Amino acid sequence: MALDLRCDGALDLRSIEAERSRLRDETLGGFGQFHLVRPRLAARSFRDERAAPALRSEDAFALEFEIGAVHRVRIDRQRDRDFAHRRQPIAAAKRAPRDRVQDLIAELKVNRDAGAFVQPKLGSLHCVGVLRHLDYIGVRRGLSSRAQYARFMETVAFYGAGMLGSAMIQAMLRRGVQVRVWNRSFERAQALEAHGAVAIADPAEAARGAAYVHLCLYDDASVDATLERALAGIEPSTPIVDHTTALPQRVLERCERLAHDGRLFFHAPVFMGPPMAREAKGTMLASGDAVLFERLRPALGAMCSDLRYLGSRADLAAVYKLLGNAMILAVVGGLSDVFRIAGERGLTREQAYELFSFYDPSGQIGGRGKRMAAGDYEPAWKLDVARKDALLMQAAANHERLPVIDAIEAMLRDASARGLGDRDLAAVAAV
Repeated sequence: MALDLRCDGALDLRSIEAERSRLRDETLGGFGQFHLVRPRLAARSFRDERAAPALRSEDAFALEFEIGAVHRVRIDRQRDRDFAHRRQPIAAAKRAPRDRVQDLIAELKVNRDAGAFVQPKLGSLHCVGVLRHLDYIGVRRGLSSRAQYARFMETVAFYGAGMLGSAMIQAMLRRGVQVRVWNRSFERAQALEAHGAVAIADPAEAARGAAYVHLCLYDDASVDATLERALAGIEPSTPIVDHTTALPQRVLERCERLAHDGRLFFHAPVFMGPPMAREAKGTMLASGDAVLFERLRPALGAMCSDLRYLGSRADLAAVYKLLGNAMILAVVGGLSDVFRIAGERGLTREQAYELFSFYDPSGQIGGRGKRMAAGDYEPAWKLDVARKDALLMQAAANHERLPVIDAIEAMLRDASARGLGDRDLAAVAAV
């Protein structure tokens, strides 16, 4: 059995987008999703299981249909064998009635709960799918069939076209993912159309037919306000993945509220800046329902170089994200104090930075940090001695404001008053 889908004439992006929702419900009965594809494509069938796309879906994916002037389906096993063995094109097929398309979808059963594509028994054929032109799908680049599916069979809705969100979107587009973008300032969403995205002004419309919904917004209030407007277009079975740095308590409340409404919500903040996100590098944290995470793993793994699942506690990724950002702020604040001391002593910042060419302070994390976590305060650098050095730093800066050093000196003073002066500097953790 072979499926041959051809498109006659040019494709109009706006009209196709307008027809997506209507055709999805009317033609596919709620299954599958439409994707915009280029006219130069051929339907390809796969006899070898290793060559067959490893179809997996988060929203009952059945087939990818091309939207154009003509939808054609041909059922002919002999011609399929000819096509597979001699690479001859299948003859022009008759227009397929919509009920036949629905019959095909019924044969390609989907396990909605597990999100796994169940291959039907079609003789020697393992599965059928529409792939793009060879130059476009990356076959010549040696992509695996699973990578081909992951890159060219997805449509996502993305909310938030800020610096980080735009970088994530550009990376998705380079992987072949089709992205529908919404942003509060519509001009920022439109700017991504130059990279291949589709800017949608209505939040609900942006989500219609999407396999995933991603959010990368400013804060909790932005997330809640955006979801309130977008939920009307999001199918209950469509996962909502939030990359926003958020308050753990609000993440937990949001997960519980959406779960009560039958929604799938997952928090996955990141440690990456825009340049790293654009290259799909950096760390993504994930926590929440384990089954949902496994369903999301391929999509999230493609967005980063290090995907870390922290467990089923829904707010844990939010906690770790704040811990990591706290460390960044502490380091940057400390650097600011270092440059202030250096400036008061007549050094440029460049000269001060030379310190790190021969001194690596990261050892404090692996050494003293580990001892703090374990509650080991056996002295290596006594707390009172460290406080004396903090006073020297303040004096060297002519008692100009040193926010980090001033705060640490106050902590050390308090710890010393509590009788911890002879313990290691790590004993500040006991205060």
